[in-house]
Amino acid sequence: MNAVAISLSLARAGGDVLDEFVSGSPDELFHYTDTAGLIGILAGKGELWATDVRCMNDTDELTLGNSLLERAILAQSAHPAYPLLVRLIEHPAYVSGIVFTTSFSSDRDLLSQWRAYADNGAGFALGFRSANLTKLTLDNKPVPKYLVRVEYEPDSQELRAQRLIERMLSTLEPHVGKSFDDQDEQFLATALGLVLPTFSAASKNHGFREEAEHRIVLRSNQDPVLAPQAKPELTMPLCHFRSGRYGVTPFLKLRFPDGLLTDALSRIVIGPRVSSPDTEQKLRTLLANASVRNWSKFPIERAVATYR
Repeated sequence: MNAVAISLSLARAGGDVLDEFVSGSPDELFHYTDTAGLIGILAGKGELWATDVRCMNDTDELTLGNSLLERAILAQSAHPAYPLLVRLIEHPAYVSGIVFTTSFSSDRDLLSQWRAYADNGAGFALGFRSANLTKLTLDNKPVPKYLVRVEYEPDSQELRAQRLIERMLSTLEPHVGKSFDDQDEQFLATALGLVLPTFSAASKNHGFREEAEHRIVLRSNQDPVLAPQAKPELTMPLCHFRSGRYGVTPFLKLRFPDGLLTDALSRIVIGPRVSSPDTEQKLRTLLANASVRNWSKFPIERAVATYR
C-alpha cells in the first residue's frame, strides 16, 4: 500500500470517529450574525466566512482538544506505531496548518447567542438545512471539511480522543518499519492534519455548553504533491483579512454552489432588538435580489426572546 492509500485510510478511519460528533445533529442549524453579515451572506448569494480559530472568544480554542490528544498519544507509548505517529505530528505539514471554522447553533432563539454574535440582539439568525452545509466550496471547488457537533462534556471528550488515537495507530501499525520519503510523510501528515485538529476544534470548555454549537471545520495544509526528495514548503489557501476583536483576523470565503442557496436556506429569525416594522419587507427584497426562489413566501419570523 502506497502513501496515498495509507493517507486515505487514515482519513476514513478518523472520519468514522469524527462522525460521532455529527450523530444527533438536527436537520436545521442557525448562524447568528449582524446586519452586515446578513447582507454579505445573501448579497454574496450564499457566502459564509470561516474564521481562524485563534481569533475566537474562547481562549482554550484547540488547546483543550490538543491536550486531550497528547494525553491519549502518551498513553499509547508502548504501541508499535507510536514512534511513527509522533514523527508525523511533528512534521511541518501537520504543525504549520491553520484551522478555520464557521459556527452554527442548534437553537434558533438563544439570548446568549443574540447578545454575543448578533449585534447585541439587533441582528439575525439564518437557518440552514444541515445536509447542504457540507456542500460549501472554496474558490468554487470542493474542499475537505467536516461538519461536527461540538462536545462539551469532559468524559466524552476524553473517550473520543482515546478512540481517535487508537484508530490512527491501528491504521499505521501494518506500515511500521517501511521506508517513507519526504513526499510520503507529507501525505500522511496532511491526512492526520485534517482529522486530529478537527477533533480539537470540536472540543470546547464546558462553560460554553449553552451555545449548542456545531461547526464547519477546515484546515490549511501543505501541498502534498512534491517532487521526490523535495523539502516540504508551506502552501496556504488565499486568505482574506479583516480587523477583528483580537486584531488581524484571517478568514476564508466559503460559498454554496450556484443555485444551491435556495435549497440550503431554511428561514430567517429577526433579533429581539430589531424594532423597524418594515424589516420583513426589506428582507424579502434582499432575498429576491439573492435569487432565492419563493422569496415572497420564505419563512421569516421574530425572536420570542425579549431583550432591550
